[in-house]
Formats: sequence, structure tokens, C-alpha cells
Amino acid sequence: MKIGCTCGATITDTGERLPTKAHVISDVDWLSLLDSIDEAIEEPSSADKDAACRRVRGLMRRLTRLAWQCAACGVLFVDNAEAELQRFVPGDEGVDRRLFRGAPSNQDPTQR
Repeated sequence: MKIGCTCGATITDTGERLPTKAHVISDVDWLSLLDSIDEAIEEPSSADKDAACRRVRGLMRRLTRLAWQCAACGVLFVDNAEAELQRFVPGDEGVDRRLFRGAPSNQDPTQR
């Protein structure tokens, strides 16, 4: 997928572990997700764990929305509940253009 930003840059979604892409979970759904993870961890048998893991992954797919940030200007693009792309423009020029780069322990050392 390619997103054309209003600044003229193109955001490409060509794989996984992209520093310009994020999966967003609303605070309303956060505790449901954590409860589901707890259940998956606490299931007694391996068959139950497999089913619990599938439930967690399914729940995560249902609860998350995709988001992308333009590395050139910092504009955010976020899918709404109907998977329609919404655009959010930063309020000033000094906005961090690497909001989705990940936690330091998950970053590729060449990308810091």
C-alpha cells in the first residue's frame, strides 16, 4: 500500500517492522486485550493454550487500527473504525517525525 502525503512524500507499507507504521489500540479496549492475554498465559493444557493464543491474535486484529506517519512532514494517517484513512496535521514544525520507531530495545541499531 502507498499513501500520498499532502507534502508530496509517499508512505509505503511494504512489510513488517516499519518505523513509520503503528497498530493503535483504544484505551477502551486495552483492558479487554490484557485480560485475554492473561487467560492465554493461564490456560492449563497446550491445546487450550493454542486456542487462547488464536483468540488473543484475533482480538488484537479486531481491536487495532493501523496508523502511518510521514517521515518528511510528520503528518499522521490513521484508519477509523470503518478502515477509512484519516489525516492529522501536526500543530508545529518541531513535531517528532519518528513517533512509531519502537521501543529502544526493539530498534535496529542501524536505524537509531
